[in-house]
Amino acid sequence: MTAPPRVKAKKGVNLQQTRSLSAQCKVDWEVQSGAKHSISTIQVSRNRGAKPGEAQGSLELMQLDFEMENFTSLSVTRRINWNVDYRGQSPAPDSDKVVTELTVVQKDIQAIIPIAMDTEIINTAVLTGRTVAIPVKMVSIEMNGGVTDVSAFVQCKSTNEDIVKRALAHMAPSRFLLVPAGSC
Repeated sequence: MTAPPRVKAKKGVNLQQTRSLSAQCKVDWEVQSGAKHSISTIQVSRNRGAKPGEAQGSLELMQLDFEMENFTSLSVTRRINWNVDYRGQSPAPDSDKVVTELTVVQKDIQAIIPIAMDTEIINTAVLTGRTVAIPVKMVSIEMNGGVTDVSAFVQCKSTNEDIVKRALAHMAPSRFLLVPAGSC
């Protein structure tokens, strides 16, 4: 992994930290601040003891945590430009760059809570072998006590897709399906 990715953002978008999401990789970074932009160069290297080709398929290598500054309204959109910097070569053309747009809403969220829309939430799928659907609503609770339904912005992800699945119900709360292992 010799070509480090570069992250370019306007002032007010600050890279706070990076975390490696793979036991095989180490992630280091440095930030250069200019008059208009900050540029973060991220260096990904293989950990000692990690064998080349040990992982199969695509790898989720790192997580980047950003902080947004200079809010002029309750909601603002910021762009982050990504490109891979090959040393000794000309800068990448615009067609080789990736742009991420982040819409940031200024709220002090204290908690995000799932609310089961059923009084009985016992998972009987394991006992009966039948799929159980439980409607769930996700709400955020702000520091000032405000409550907002965030169900439309929530994703369900599981390392074992046979155990937990999410079905989108048209115009209804999210439904989380509990499925017995080995069935679909």
